[in-house]
Amino acid sequence: MKKAKVVTLCTALLMCLIQSSVSAATTTNLDSDGPNNGLPTYKLIQNVLGPDAIEAPDSFDELQHIKETTQSPVGNAFIFYLHRDADGDPTGTTSGNQRNEIKVYAGSNDNLKGFQGETLTYKWKFKVDSTMLVSKRFTHIFQLKSEGGDNDHPIVTFSGAKTSSGDELQIRYSSSSSSGDTILKSIDWSSVQGTWIEATVTARMSDNGSLSVSLKKLDGTTLASYSKSSGVDMWRSGNFIRPKWGIYRSLEDITNLNDAKVYFANFSITKQ
Repeated sequence: MKKAKVVTLCTALLMCLIQSSVSAATTTNLDSDGPNNGLPTYKLIQNVLGPDAIEAPDSFDELQHIKETTQSPVGNAFIFYLHRDADGDPTGTTSGNQRNEIKVYAGSNDNLKGFQGETLTYKWKFKVDSTMLVSKRFTHIFQLKSEGGDNDHPIVTFSGAKTSSGDELQIRYSSSSSSGDTILKSIDWSSVQGTWIEATVTARMSDNGSLSVSLKKLDGTTLASYSKSSGVDMWRSGNFIRPKWGIYRSLEDITNLNDAKVYFANFSITKQ
């Protein structure tokens, strides 16, 4: 009888430990509530990411550059706009570039920040407008960046680029601001034009970190995937790692660009 009680107690303790480990994970979601419903778009974003999470070029042409819509098959979604000949960089930190992004930043909740040694998973859906063009320079629609430390260049980006092989969406990685980009995977730009894509990025924020990336159509078809479980430098000696979503592009090859539109839906950040 005593042995049975000990086994039962050990089992109960093990279950408690497992439940504690599971409950330690936190997930934060940002979802559109649709046009003309619920909170105003900017307030909805700020309530989740923080009051200074939006870098939109509204002051350049007095237009709202992030709006909401309803899109089949995802339902409610956000639209990010850039106007080629009117908009600039609202941060004032660059010239010759345009930016319309939302971000995790110093004022965001700590559950959204990737501190050293932590593993975070970012999930979202996106669709590039069927008419949107890319240039020989960069067009980022997702970034993982360091807050502080070596933060001049992003660690990971999803970037549109015009290449000798054609227009591409590239998954890029950089171990430092001076190292240049490594293209981990690339797919035809047309693969994400007019088609909803589900993106998943999981990273361990460490000098000896890990990185996993997946791009899938909503029917489950894999467009691109990359995974390395160790040896990926995901730490830049800063305060934390943060995501940015939207459109950030160079105007140095402006003749190859046009007005841009990217749809986003169902953002989530899970800290494991």
